Amino acid sequence: ASAEAHYWLGLSHYNLGNAAAAVASLQRAVDLDPARVDTYTDLGLAYTDLQDFAGAKRAFRTGLVIDAKVAGLWAGLGVAQALSGELPTARASFDKALALAPEDCDIRMAAATVAAEERDFESAIASAMKCQDSLKDDPSYWFALSKWYGALRKEDEAIICLEKTVRLKPTYVGYVYLGDVLSRAGRAEEALDAYQDAVRIDPKLPEAVSKVGMQYSYLGDYDQALFAMERAVELDPTSLDAKTALANCYVNSERPSDAMATIAPVLEARPASPHALACAG
Repeated sequence: ASAEAHYWLGLSHYNLGNAAAAVASLQRAVDLDPARVDTYTDLGLAYTDLQDFAGAKRAFRTGLVIDAKVAGLWAGLGVAQALSGELPTARASFDKALALAPEDCDIRMAAATVAAEERDFESAIASAMKCQDSLKDDPSYWFALSKWYGALRKEDEAIICLEKTVRLKPTYVGYVYLGDVLSRAGRAEEALDAYQDAVRIDPKLPEAVSKVGMQYSYLGDYDQALFAMERAVELDPTSLDAKTALANCYVNSERPSDAMATIAPVLEARPASPHALACAG
């Protein structure tokens, strides 16, 4: 069969999720026609799917020897480098990709993600903001921005991004994170609303139920806090944090015997925990 036939067979395998067969066919296409650049792009992507990052980098670099002006090759190389833990080198590859294709938001967001992995959140945000018009209806875009703003403790900006995230796609994770940022910003009642929205989406996950209880306790509504924390412990009896919070609710409700019974396993596991000791005392 010709290089062309092996190339299209490899693409078919790749699109069907069979990366190993794709690599075999695309490698055969390269052997038959080593000058075809796009084969190296697809071969590198197939290697990346197999988590064979050495093979991926080899394929992308070989393609770049033939034509160093293909943005997709630089971007693919950057992804493989990032997944190999070579973050500074990956950022350099993405810079070259963006110099060739500055309007490509897939490349730009991948570059921003690598910058964030290096904790250069300012650069990540600056890069991502250039795609705001193109990605304004993508909830994952706003969620990524919210995480980066949150890492910088820019709570107001993070909240704006999270509100857009849950407006576009209401999810349990989105509401929990929105509640966390609102709580950090001192907006307790709004945080409570966000946690309750998370509970409405999935009432069987204990994290949000526990956060509802903690927020009620913070607001001084100990009856509602106690109800929520009892439910959180019921959902996850192994959670020492939930048991500590429940014991604190019992203390606030003047039920010392229940507090002691609840905190006992926590003290056994964490004898030096100041929160547990406070409940026990």
